[in-house]
Amino acid sequence: MKLPYGVVLMGGRSTRMGTDKSMIQIDNRYLYEIAIEKLLPFCAHIRLSINENQSNLNYTFPTIIDKYENTGPIGGILSCLENDISPMLLLAPDLVNMSVDTIKDLIGIHQKNNQSCSMYYDSDQQIYEPMLSIWEKSTLLQLQTFYKNDGRSLQKFLNTINAPRHPFYTTEEFVNINTAQEKEAWLQKR
Repeated sequence: MKLPYGVVLMGGRSTRMGTDKSMIQIDNRYLYEIAIEKLLPFCAHIRLSINENQSNLNYTFPTIIDKYENTGPIGGILSCLENDISPMLLLAPDLVNMSVDTIKDLIGIHQKNNQSCSMYYDSDQQIYEPMLSIWEKSTLLQLQTFYKNDGRSLQKFLNTINAPRHPFYTTEEFVNINTAQEKEAWLQKR
């Protein structure tokens, strides 16, 4: 059974990269297109969560413009949930090592445990890994309240609601590309 929505969360400012990370090309494909390919087997509909500056580009999938500018991933997640994009499987395009098997496992965990949000947790770093996550509409009110009280850290929000902590098998899949140097290092290793 497919989830209703897959969302590529690509509205970040990409300040460390110096250019829009989602538009970086690898093997003649943009990172956001690679993320779409990973989501398609599991989702009935795909949406692209973008910022206002990205809205002038022509995308092949519908977009949701982040109405909470410069607030990090919380703004994109809020914008999607407020547009009834739920439940949604969210993936950041810069998680270039993410496997389809890990995505499939997270969906299984979410469906088995009937949770309002699901993601993996890095117990060594003591952080959630929300750039691959599943969000239900039931988290919207809590997230809005957190935001209205000047909450911008997704990690703090997840700790506040005591989100489940699902361990993962390898940290390699959660390595993201934030700088041109990290991109070059990743390309040399593959």
